[in-house]
Amino acid sequence: MLGYRYSEKKEVEIYEPEAMWIRKIYAMYISNYSVSQIYDFLEKNKVKTTTGNDKWNNSCIRLILKNEKYVGDCLMQKSYIEDFKTHRLVTNKGEKQKYLIQNGHPAIVDRETWDKAQQILVERREHYKMPLGTSPNFRMPSPTAYAGFVYCPYCKSYYRIRTQRYNGQPTKKVLVCASNVQSKLCKNDNIFVDVLNDSIMKELSILKDNIQPLKKAMLEAFSDNGGIDRENLIEALEAKIKALREKLKKLNDMHTEYGYELSKEIESKITNLTKDKMRIQSELLVTESAEARASNIIRKLKDINANPESIDDVDFKSVFSRVIVKNKAEILFVIGNPEVVRSVVKDKGTFGSKVDYRVRKTTYSMHFGLIINR
Repeated sequence: MLGYRYSEKKEVEIYEPEAMWIRKIYAMYISNYSVSQIYDFLEKNKVKTTTGNDKWNNSCIRLILKNEKYVGDCLMQKSYIEDFKTHRLVTNKGEKQKYLIQNGHPAIVDRETWDKAQQILVERREHYKMPLGTSPNFRMPSPTAYAGFVYCPYCKSYYRIRTQRYNGQPTKKVLVCASNVQSKLCKNDNIFVDVLNDSIMKELSILKDNIQPLKKAMLEAFSDNGGIDRENLIEALEAKIKALREKLKKLNDMHTEYGYELSKEIESKITNLTKDKMRIQSELLVTESAEARASNIIRKLKDINANPESIDDVDFKSVFSRVIVKNKAEILFVIGNPEVVRSVVKDKGTFGSKVDYRVRKTTYSMHFGLIINR
């Protein structure tokens, strides 16, 4: 397999002279290069296929892009022996359970790159299946609109866009956890793309109507200052340090054993107060940085078009760093660091609301809220 070799201990290891080209293939693909542009690039650089061939084709590139082994996973039982008498090997199209082993060997590409590539593969395939004249007034997102953005907290994968079909015709686009694309391996649910679109627009509208409370919440989360007036505290510490230094100077002028012992105690106090001052100064710098971060997000929020033709016209990623899917009825938007360290499964968030939608004759609700992470 291109990019891997067996070590002397018969363990799978990365073969860097080939792995570098695997990473290049993924990097070009998620940067919107076509498959033909990628294999032209490989041929110009005289890169050989896994069989040692100088010529590449679409199938070679797509097989590499779809191969889960490059992210360190291995999907077991892709094929099986249909008849023990004939030993005929057939592709498993759902007749038998498949098993995904994650992170079982060294990965050549990181999980985020892999998920983005799978998202684009699915979207490009679905794009060319779509008949003309099916676009609604509010256009669907581009293949990369949600790549690396919609996140599953259970298996730590990203969601991908798929198209539901009825009698061969496209019906609705859904977002599917990457672990569930081929078979159900994660407990999380699918969500409809248009429902997420509506949730994004409604949440942005709520935040626009609550600029000042939002900014206050961001400052508290980004700086964690708890309302303490750090500048006044620094001034008070400087006054204490100055007074102790003056006292220390007088003790040093005494040249007595008592003065020597007391001066050591005062020096220790000055050291501790100086450390406290430096710590608070550092916190003050973080607070100032928090002001800049919050102001930048508010500015981006105000710039967002309230009546876009497509979600592609909405720069929602300049405000939200991630959306977390808890289940089919609950999502959480994240502002700030996307790597949320606390458990979000029980978190309802703030600035929340819901959007209602219908599936045939039944009405459902998607509840959403916001968490701000330092």
